[in-house]
Amino acid sequence: MAVAGSTGTVEVEEGFNCSYSNEVGRFEEITMASDEEQHGRIRLRQPEKWTKKHIKRPGLRKNSPRVDITSVECCKKQCIHVFTPVHLAKIRDDFESMFYEQQNQYLSGLLHRYETKKSSGHCRKQNPAISSSGKRVGRPPAEASQFSFRYTIHDADGINVKICQKAFCAIHGFGPKRILVLRRKLQTSGGCIEPDQRGKHDNHPAVSEGTRDLVKAHIRSVPSRQSHYSRADNSDRTYVSPELSISRLYRDFLQKHDPDYIAMEQENQRRKQVHQPALALGAPIVSEHYYHDIFVTDFNIHFGYPRSDSCSQCDSLRQKIESASADEKEWLQKELDDHQTFAKTGYDTFRFDQKLSVESWNKVQ
Repeated sequence: MAVAGSTGTVEVEEGFNCSYSNEVGRFEEITMASDEEQHGRIRLRQPEKWTKKHIKRPGLRKNSPRVDITSVECCKKQCIHVFTPVHLAKIRDDFESMFYEQQNQYLSGLLHRYETKKSSGHCRKQNPAISSSGKRVGRPPAEASQFSFRYTIHDADGINVKICQKAFCAIHGFGPKRILVLRRKLQTSGGCIEPDQRGKHDNHPAVSEGTRDLVKAHIRSVPSRQSHYSRADNSDRTYVSPELSISRLYRDFLQKHDPDYIAMEQENQRRKQVHQPALALGAPIVSEHYYHDIFVTDFNIHFGYPRSDSCSQCDSLRQKIESASADEKEWLQKELDDHQTFAKTGYDTFRFDQKLSVESWNKVQ
C-alpha cells in the first residue's frame, strides 16, 4: 500500500495490522504541526516549574553515596574522630546545599597556604644533583621550593581545627582530585579562587539556524498519520511507516543535503574491501545525534501504527456478519478469521525480520 506524503509516497506492506483505508477514515493524512503546536515525545527540562522536592542538589550528583565517617581511618592521630557524627553530618549537609562556586569559596577559607621551611645551609648552597637515569636526587633550590597547605574545619564553637587531607576529603564527600585543583588555583591566583571557566568559552560547536530548519523540514516531509480510535489519548502523536527508523531518515537527509559525505563514506567502504588506505572523512552537515535530538525533542512521532485501530476490511466483514442470515454468518466469520490470521502472520514475520536485521547488522559492525 502506498501512503502519499508531501514529497512523495512510501510503500507499506499489505497485511500488516490488516489494511488501512482512507475511505473509511481509519487514518487521516495530516501534516506536521508548527513548532508552537508540536510537542516532542521527550519532555523538556523546566526547572522554574519544579517543586522543592524535585530540585537536585547543586553541589554533587543526586543520591551521592555517603560513607560512614566513623569508620574512616584517616591518620595516626585519628583527627576525624575529634568531632561528633552529628557535627560532621551538619558540615556535609551545609556543603552540599551550596553551588559549585560557593563551595570553592568556602573551601578556600579552610585551606591555609604557607611556604615550606628550609635550612640556612640549603638556602645558601644549592644541590641540584642528578643521577645517571636523569632523575633529580638533590634538594631543589630555595627559589624553586613549593608551598604546602594546612587543612582545617570549624568545630561546634566556630574555631578552626587542623585535620589531615584524608579526613578533609571524607568529611566533605569528594576525592583528592578536587583538592589538587583547589591548590593549583590558590597557587596561581595568589590566594583568591578564580571563577570556574568551564563552558564559558566562545568556541562552542554550534549548528546554524538554517541547518536546523533543514532538519525540521526533512522530518516534516515524512508521510505521517494520526490514530483514529486512540486520538483522544495521543492527540499530539503522529505515526509513520514501521519500515522507517531515525537512522534511515538521517541517511536520507545526508543524501539530500550532504551527498559528498555519503560518496566519501561509500568510497572508504570500497577501499576497505580491497585493503586500500581510507580517505580522510570530514564531519557531516549534522551528526546523527543532533538529528535524533531534534526528532525526539521537537516532534512526537512513533514508528508503526497503533494496534487499537482496525482496518476497513475487518469493519466491513463485522457489519455483514451482524446483518447476515445464519447460513451466511458461517462463511463470513471464516473469511474474517482467515483475514486476521493473515495479518497476525504478517506481524510475526515483520518482528522476525526486524530481529534478524539487527543481529546481522551487529555482526557486520
